[in-house]
Amino acid sequence: MGINVAPNKILLLDRDGVINKKADENDYIKSWEAFDWIKDNVDGLIQLSEKGFQFIVLTNQAGVARGKMTRTDLEHIHQKMVEHLSSINVKVLDVFACMHNRHEGCDCRKPMPGLFMQAAKAYGFDLEKTLYIGDDPKDCKAACAAGSNSIFLGSPQRLDDLTLHEKPIKVANSIKEVLPFLETYFKQAKATNQSEKLF
Repeated sequence: MGINVAPNKILLLDRDGVINKKADENDYIKSWEAFDWIKDNVDGLIQLSEKGFQFIVLTNQAGVARGKMTRTDLEHIHQKMVEHLSSINVKVLDVFACMHNRHEGCDCRKPMPGLFMQAAKAYGFDLEKTLYIGDDPKDCKAACAAGSNSIFLGSPQRLDDLTLHEKPIKVANSIKEVLPFLETYFKQAKATNQSEKLF
């Protein structure tokens, strides 16, 4: 059973390309030894944690379905990732991973919104009042399909094929870059939430 988290205190994150460096194209991070942190983003998570934020990771991991690694391998990586982040006071509430291949037609592989729905149901938060940080256009599409806004880390040229509705509300190179924006965004979400309770 999940817990309720205040709308101004939860942030959704992609994994590869946001928390850790991506594997080579058409490959996967298959072991903890291959997991390489992205320092500026982890530093940003530390600063957000100091302000009371908590995090949920939503990640595609088709390497399991493709036989590149086992479910146990993936769970071990996530266990070690969460443990390390906890040791530096970054609280990851949960990791939701789609392990299906791209041709399986599931509703959880981004750009489908299934992982978002699973997380919102488990932890009782409003998808419209949080953000998803990703590094792939399909992350923005998935957030949009789930009713969330997104922040994109990377080159804005990669977003040319997105519709206006799918585009992120902010483009940056790192989480550290968007700290002031995030604080403002969630203060506004909190104020809106409090206003809604009055009526």
